[in-house]
Amino acid sequence: AGAIVWGDVPLANAAGLPDLFANAVLAFMVHHSLPGILAPLKEQNDAPKAMRTAIVGGYFTYVVLGAAMLWAFGSHVDQLACLNFGSLPHVITVFLCSYPLMLLSVYPIVSISLRNNLLNFLGLAPIDPKGAIDLKSVLATAVPVVFPLCVAYVTSNVQFIVKIFAGYFGLSLMMLMPCVLLQQARRHIPAAQQGLEFPLRSPWGSTTVRAVILVCWFGMVLFNTYRFLFA
Repeated sequence: AGAIVWGDVPLANAAGLPDLFANAVLAFMVHHSLPGILAPLKEQNDAPKAMRTAIVGGYFTYVVLGAAMLWAFGSHVDQLACLNFGSLPHVITVFLCSYPLMLLSVYPIVSISLRNNLLNFLGLAPIDPKGAIDLKSVLATAVPVVFPLCVAYVTSNVQFIVKIFAGYFGLSLMMLMPCVLLQQARRHIPAAQQGLEFPLRSPWGSTTVRAVILVCWFGMVLFNTYRFLFA
């Protein structure tokens, strides 16, 4: 129901919108990394152009990959794209299925970053890498490491995890928090600088645009909740 099909290729399905919201968040939520992305730029004023190029390029890459998967496998695409190639020679299949394991190489970096963010949020001093191992360092490291391992042990339903974490927390981080941070930051701008033009100021930072983003965020949260509980 609600699906639009062209031949054997599904073009759209309203039931997949919660998955779309959640996966789009994971694919394009990069604003928390903007300082690290923009810092190496020689000309900081070229930052908007660089970001537009990267996002548009990434968008079309996802469109091409998604269209190719739908064209090849129709509505029977597995949650992980690499699992769809079981009919290929064994060596190729093993390689494709093992390729995502390379993401484990960044797991320590992500865990350390999350640990440091949690300590900062709790107002605790950061861990000294040259200091002695104490209870705080063990617990702070265990929290971001053990919890994901427990989730992975309990379920292998990737989309369910994506719906919960990206569909709520990630969606809020992507759409709600920038609006809140922008509002709070502008309150701290000295009155003498209120009329100045900042070269990297976003043209989408008006009150109207922020209101539209907040309405979209609230609508997506309601829609995800409805589909999650009643669909």
